Amino acid sequence: MDEGLGGVMTFSGIHRGGLPAYRQIAQILRNRIANSDYTNRLPTEDELIREFKVARQTVRAAIANLVDDGLLERFPGRGTFVLPLEQRNSPWRIRTLEDILGQRFPEPPKIISTAFRSAREDGHAATALQLDRDDKMFCVVALRTLDGLPYSCSKIMLPGDIGRALSRRLTEEIYSVPMIRAVERQCGIRINRAVQCATAEPACNETARLLEIEDGAAVLVLERTYFTSEGRPIEYVRTQGRSDRYQHTIEFTRQKSNR
Repeated sequence: MDEGLGGVMTFSGIHRGGLPAYRQIAQILRNRIANSDYTNRLPTEDELIREFKVARQTVRAAIANLVDDGLLERFPGRGTFVLPLEQRNSPWRIRTLEDILGQRFPEPPKIISTAFRSAREDGHAATALQLDRDDKMFCVVALRTLDGLPYSCSKIMLPGDIGRALSRRLTEEIYSVPMIRAVERQCGIRINRAVQCATAEPACNETARLLEIEDGAAVLVLERTYFTSEGRPIEYVRTQGRSDRYQHTIEFTRQKSNR
């Protein structure tokens, strides 16, 4: 047993009082898989229970998290195995709107800021959300990482009424899934359509600092707006990604034909 930061007691890297234990264990296992510490079979539940000194259901929840993320596969009676790299789900592979809404992120983000702003402060976002200049927007700026390294920075903008409803329920857990999914769940809104535009631009000073790149380095920019079936825009998100770490895959399939 060691004493962690701020006097928090830790057991095998688990910080009591921090994120849920199953999420901490899942991240530790995810890092070991990325480092090729596990290349075939995962340790048994009993081995992980002894290592992390947690209950069985905590270990099972951590493993289930990695199974859902497409890193592991369970075989009854045989154990849990690491999927070969070519068979793993890409966290950035998108085929349908459901892929976006059901996406999970590999690590909790670092929330840079949350604030209500006047629509006049960001004309592009106000236009995307069909807001007047005097309307309010709720803005969340989040930094995403993988294996502790930053790969993208997102500015998420919501109409003021949606932001007020959501901001009362903001917790760290919300950010493990796309914000629009949290909007659907907590505000009772169903998203029907999303429009995305991809461009590239030089990083400004603030973006370069957050992504740990040189000022002016090229970043991939994804702008996405989500709409209800009635055509109301609910969220506008602008993501800037490092060109050497951020991968965004869109898969196209041919529609079935009777011919």
